[in-house]
Amino acid sequence: EGLRVTEIGPGIEALAGWTPEAALRPGWRQSGIDHRVAAPGAAGLEALAQADTATLDFRFARPDGGWLWLRESLEVIARGPAGLEVRGTLEDVSAERLLALQAATAAKFATLGEMAAGLAHELNQPIAIMALAAENAAVALESGAVGGEEARSRRRGSVAPAGRGKA
Repeated sequence: EGLRVTEIGPGIEALAGWTPEAALRPGWRQSGIDHRVAAPGAAGLEALAQADTATLDFRFARPDGGWLWLRESLEVIARGPAGLEVRGTLEDVSAERLLALQAATAAKFATLGEMAAGLAHELNQPIAIMALAAENAAVALESGAVGGEEARSRRRGSVAPAGRGKA
């Protein structure tokens, strides 16, 4: 993994559900990360080779089988021949991630609503024109103002908008 945890605070149990003893086992951090969502494990550590701080978010397994999103903030406190000494903190950002997902979903639904309104307008326009033309032809026929040929011409004109947009 490239990271060896040597000390962990008792707050890990309230945060992630794991005891400090379990969290100190080699490979605990790496095995808890959901690599299907993201594989940030090495990225944060590699960033520390160039910078003094790094922050990364990842989905992490709870001992009860559930998941939470953690934000890990790392800070180099010493550089030496044996490697880096790093201090880190973990923060539960599950609620933040859920809000971001809800906002993205709401934006998608808003866009879908706008598209549906535009489509309804595009469909209603030719239908309204056809209905008006058919009504005018019927009124003209009933009043005797036009003959059969003119009525047929108006009827053909009433269905012309249905072909609008055809190639």
